[in-house]
Amino acid sequence: MEALIDEPFYSALFVGLGVILFLLEIFIPSGGILGLFAIGSTVLGVFGFFHQGRSTLGFGSILAAVVFGFVILRYGLRRLQLHGTLSRETSHSVDESIPGLEGKEGETITPLRPAGMALIDGKRVDVVAPGKFIEKGHRVRVVETSGNRVVVREIT
Repeated sequence: MEALIDEPFYSALFVGLGVILFLLEIFIPSGGILGLFAIGSTVLGVFGFFHQGRSTLGFGSILAAVVFGFVILRYGLRRLQLHGTLSRETSHSVDESIPGLEGKEGETITPLRPAGMALIDGKRVDVVAPGKFIEKGHRVRVVETSGNRVVVREIT
């Protein structure tokens, strides 16, 4: 262990390994394990420089590791940032034509058990039938709408 601390090559190697492990921490999900090894390796390398009496290299390593860490962290956070917005057509969650369906009639195009599809005003609509099942091809009337939920009853 003493040889690792007394040689400037190994101290520089530990600092470099710490920087590489910190870089890998951003791209590989390790739960912080790589980050802990990065910090430990960097601290061991910096400690080695100070132990050898090379304070300038020790402070330079600290400064380089902090600057590199800041740049990498900033780059990683920039990758997580959303750069665009959804268009109005894709961003709303409620079909605005659904409230206008109340009271209209249509025909089931799939069995409603209790949910399925119906053709209402020439448009395929996801519908729900409360109570009993309705087979395919039966006439239905929209009795209630709420958000994207369209409730239909069979017309007898």
